[in-house]
Amino acid sequence: MKKIIDHDKITLFFDFKNLCRIILQNILNETKLNKGFILFHNQKNNTDSIIDYYGLSSKLFQDFYIKKYLDAKQILEPIGIKQKNNPIFEYLKKTLTDKLEQIFIIPIDLQNNRRFGYLILLQTLSSNIELNDILPIINNHLLILKSNITLEIVEKLDDFNIFDPTTLLFNQDFLYENLYRHIIEAERLNTKFSIALIEINNLNNLAKNNAELSANLLKILTDFLKKHLRKIDVLAMLYNTIISIIFPDMDYEQTFNKLEELKLKLIKFKLENNQKNLLSEIEIIYGIADYPQSGKTCEALIRSAIKKMANA
Repeated sequence: MKKIIDHDKITLFFDFKNLCRIILQNILNETKLNKGFILFHNQKNNTDSIIDYYGLSSKLFQDFYIKKYLDAKQILEPIGIKQKNNPIFEYLKKTLTDKLEQIFIIPIDLQNNRRFGYLILLQTLSSNIELNDILPIINNHLLILKSNITLEIVEKLDDFNIFDPTTLLFNQDFLYENLYRHIIEAERLNTKFSIALIEINNLNNLAKNNAELSANLLKILTDFLKKHLRKIDVLAMLYNTIISIIFPDMDYEQTFNKLEELKLKLIKFKLENNQKNLLSEIEIIYGIADYPQSGKTCEALIRSAIKKMANA
């Protein structure tokens, strides 16, 4: 069977993301701010990727493009923003939370002057926090973070992006990390969840070796799924053309009924290409794995769902 997960890569990301999560939570607790995220600046692609976040929904970052508002040449020192007419303020208020009151942007620079990324903190409660009052706390924690950033991490993170470029869904790295979080939570709270893998069964016939059309059909399907899933359901790409959905609090039967409902709605859904020409119907196949019946590890759950999809 094709290797599903690059364990070395995932382990590196997961350990570093865990550290970022702890640092971020400690900073928020001690500064009395309530939301935030850490960005990694990818020098190869000149992009900024989400490393971790707190107090925000992962789905908010699916159409999140903050790069045009962050200029490393202009943001040289930590800044605090309260102005309602500031471009960064307005963008974060529009995309992340409409109750935004204050923003703090702290550049994370390494000893070789390499811009690692940014710590961005948000305050949605009515308050008047001064940057100078919280900066010593932030710097102390960032020192711990920077002392754990190795050359290997920087090099590996340069190949990291939380999103699949074709569908703009979260990618395999994010899926694996989210799946792990759900397993931990299910063990702790004795709850259930399921994961479904979906693929367009007749994709080759529809696209006829047309890579652009194939990508367009995948994007159409993901847009359809986004509209018909709950906010708590997690959409991501597994690999190639396989889409995954994590359904919190749903068992096998509930997930099966939901996917059958989606299949019926998809049949009635008009598919158009970029030229507004009607396309043939999309036919999907799927496999479902539920925790803990189908497995108790990330890979066991994914392999179980793939096996069931292959037998569909």
